[in-house]
Amino acid sequence: MVCCTFAFRLRDSGLRALLGPAAKLADLARNVCKHQYVIPTYFGYPSRPYNVIGYLDATTAPIRHRGVVAFAARRAKELGADAIIVLSHGTEYAGTISTGSAFTSGQFCGSGFNATTTGTSFSGPLVFGKASIILIKWR
Repeated sequence: MVCCTFAFRLRDSGLRALLGPAAKLADLARNVCKHQYVIPTYFGYPSRPYNVIGYLDATTAPIRHRGVVAFAARRAKELGADAIIVLSHGTEYAGTISTGSAFTSGQFCGSGFNATTTGTSFSGPLVFGKASIILIKWR
């Protein structure tokens, strides 16, 4: 079973159309770099000059959905990036898991029968981790 996938696209001229000038200005105001990953990870645009080398769309298995940015950072490093800019990250509904159990006990009472059944069940959502990332190299 595959637990993580990614799609890598080389840089093209469509970045401005993808981000838009309003998004760029808003993100410049909240430039945040996290160093908890294998390479610097920005949730906004870095002030240091850089070149975009590609884009990464990452998906992780439901059990690993909280680690999608860490997964993307590792793949970006393998692809030669110096840092990444996180465009979006979160989860996507993948389905529902359900389970249940029941226990029945009974007894004969003269000419009759008494029975008791007890049951439990659980149902919960499964979500994939999803992230869209820009891979950058410092100038």
